[in-house]
Amino acid sequence: MKAIRQRLSRSRSRLGIPQALCIACALAAGAAQAQECIPTPSGAVYWLAGERNFDDLAGFHNGQDVGSGVTFAAGEVGDAVHFDGNMQRIYTDTAYAEERAVRTAFTIEFWAQPTASMPSCEESNSGGCALSMPWAVFPEHGANSAPPGEENLAAGIGVAVGTNGVCAGEHSANLLPCLSRLDAPISGWTHVAVVVENKIPRIYLNGVLAHTGIASDREFVFASWTVLGSVGISGYGDYVGELDELTIYDRALGDDEIANLFAAGSAGKCKPDCAVERTDDLWQGAEVTANTPLESDRADCMFGATDCAPEPTTTLFADGLPDGTVHSVEWQTATPVTLGSLGLYALHESVDAERSFRHVLVQAREIGGDFATIYESNVVVPYGQGTQGHELLRCPRVRPVHAQQFRAEFVQNGEGASSGPRVAELDGIVHDPIFADGFE
Repeated sequence: MKAIRQRLSRSRSRLGIPQALCIACALAAGAAQAQECIPTPSGAVYWLAGERNFDDLAGFHNGQDVGSGVTFAAGEVGDAVHFDGNMQRIYTDTAYAEERAVRTAFTIEFWAQPTASMPSCEESNSGGCALSMPWAVFPEHGANSAPPGEENLAAGIGVAVGTNGVCAGEHSANLLPCLSRLDAPISGWTHVAVVVENKIPRIYLNGVLAHTGIASDREFVFASWTVLGSVGISGYGDYVGELDELTIYDRALGDDEIANLFAAGSAGKCKPDCAVERTDDLWQGAEVTANTPLESDRADCMFGATDCAPEPTTTLFADGLPDGTVHSVEWQTATPVTLGSLGLYALHESVDAERSFRHVLVQAREIGGDFATIYESNVVVPYGQGTQGHELLRCPRVRPVHAQQFRAEFVQNGEGASSGPRVAELDGIVHDPIFADGFE
């Protein structure tokens, strides 16, 4: 068993507290240097931290860019997601039915640094004037995945943010207005929270209630988080700027909780632990059944094997292959297992990012079945974690899957004499029943 390394972490100095509204000035002044992260409020069902990936820290609704060009930038809490307004978007692994289940009362909160304004749109529960809003969270159409007879009863709620204010909008058939519209200058990193109760959105800026909107006339409204930044259709509006720590809760957060989230500042919410190796690794000693050429003499190093050469805790794929080469390994457990999350630890050379990969894909299948993707993500190179900035550590949850055979692919970044990707750990973690439906 390899030694367990402690969680890697990075910190970033505070970038300054935004003071978008005079009503928030006193609170902003008192929230100066937050020293420690705060516990995440209960009820989180989705959390995009934006730490150079689109993983969901609250559940298994991990996201993908799908080629639109979303990038990363310095955030209020570590890194943030950057949208340039050219239909850049993130699609999350979220079923419409999962969104529709978060209704009655819910909260959407995040840090935003918009760089473009939003158009005028008066508060209303009819019409479609919010069509071209800069949607940080696009409001889902209320008819999607609706049971028979409910097609026109519901509307999804989303949030648009510009340099001139915030719109909490709803979306259903022939319906896309702002239920709540706050006109206020927003400059620099600003904490935004939208709380929905009794179908009425309330907008908080920098921890303070700033505006209460009007009620939807739909039978119910629900939280949206399938598409972030843009829906990808011309004329439907694109968010421009950065988003950080976007979190959805299946309840209405209280005023004190929202104030505390703002006051935490650059320390943010405490993130889940992510160890390099876990004692509950389901793949420890798994049998490797196939792999592409290696520089190491064994592919099972990443599953806990010992005496691997040339480096004792590392699988090295073959060198000297072209940029973009897909390296892969397949393995099998002794009996079927129910997987709930992954643990990935990799390193590249500190100079020129040699032995790195820019995309990872993990698949699973039952014996005799077809492989199905359970996790896929781009990887920013250089990796940017660890004391020297060349380590990668991911612990994403995945939709629970019962399988015995698994496959992983790593897309090589760059080429040369030492270009085969290095993977130190790939662990499979047992499914935690508390996340059976994605919600606590």
